[in-house]
Amino acid sequence: SIGQWVYVAGSGFIKPVSLVCHSGSHGVAASAEVYSETDLAFMVPEAAPAQFTITVLSGNRVCHSAQVFSVLESDPPQLERVTPERVAVGDQVWLQGHGFTAHESMAVHLEGRLVKDV
Repeated sequence: SIGQWVYVAGSGFIKPVSLVCHSGSHGVAASAEVYSETDLAFMVPEAAPAQFTITVLSGNRVCHSAQVFSVLESDPPQLERVTPERVAVGDQVWLQGHGFTAHESMAVHLEGRLVKDV
């Protein structure tokens, strides 16, 4: 699903690294982290559900995945509990539920106003 991390095993990964997810002629850049010469991870970018391959640019090397992965339609987040029920300005509030992801499109609004510190 969008916002999830995908781990990739290979060889020759060095920083900096760029990663692009491809579906047909459409390519979407993804945030990637190199953990070692043989391991990296990337966050599934905002993309329509489809099957993708990846291209990794690492140093002066380019490699393409032989395996495809599928981006699935994700269910909307479900908010189950907000605690505490009463707070003062500046207090921390906990939102509990499921389906939350860590990507750029996740935002919290309170009475129509964007909450900046999420």
